[in-house]
Amino acid sequence: MIDLCYITGEMSDDFDEALALGVEAGIRTVQLRKGLYGKTIEQLTDEEVLRVKDAQARHDVNAGMLLPPFAKCDIEDTEAVSRQLDILVRTTEIAHTLGTDLVRAFPF
Repeated sequence: MIDLCYITGEMSDDFDEALALGVEAGIRTVQLRKGLYGKTIEQLTDEEVLRVKDAQARHDVNAGMLLPPFAKCDIEDTEAVSRQLDILVRTTEIAHTLGTDLVRAFPF
């Protein structure tokens, strides 16, 4: 089965408004990237992740895929590549808290 979903940050930079608009359209699965209380997914603190989870529960929506900029850099830029593991680890932690195991990655 395929679930319709949308990227909340593409709907609105106000996360709660983005959730409400999606629910109004009948969509209950969201992809998270930016527009999360002024931050991107990998920048969220543990407290902010719980705020996202609470907002999703209030609107009765589920997290689908998380969309960090993991590996969205030049593979020859060793400094940028070295930061990628931190992004992946943090996003994976957030994904598990939000009830998903889907994290997008780029091929460098």
